[in-house]
Amino acid sequence: MEKKFNRQISSLDNIFLFINDCFATQRIDKSLTFLAQFVIEELFTNMVKYNHTTSKEIGINIENRSNTLIISISDYDVDPFDPRDVNEVNVSQSAEERTVGGLGIYLIKKMVDEIDYEYINRCSKITVLKQMENQYV
Repeated sequence: MEKKFNRQISSLDNIFLFINDCFATQRIDKSLTFLAQFVIEELFTNMVKYNHTTSKEIGINIENRSNTLIISISDYDVDPFDPRDVNEVNVSQSAEERTVGGLGIYLIKKMVDEIDYEYINRCSKITVLKQMENQYV
């Protein structure tokens, strides 16, 4: 299922409703709800905060393919940003010692099985995959 959302933090409430609808419709393991919410909130928020050159909506696609949760987030008319290139956060340092930024992407990388990125015609698309251990519960 795919839907586009206004480029505003206030869209998160509607995004969470969309996630719940996708999970129910596609029989996605409910234990992955927090993961989906976290990944989408982090990536969507980053796109809203850092891509100021566009007012276009952000597309979110959620699907269950072969017992794999696939989440794609597309940002249109933007410069490239590949989250795989973000430097690793040194989590052994205290919050005061660490530089600001990167923790959300770090956590996403630890939570999912795979993260892919493509950039075509000024469209930045981040896709994450997570294997589902259980069928719909």
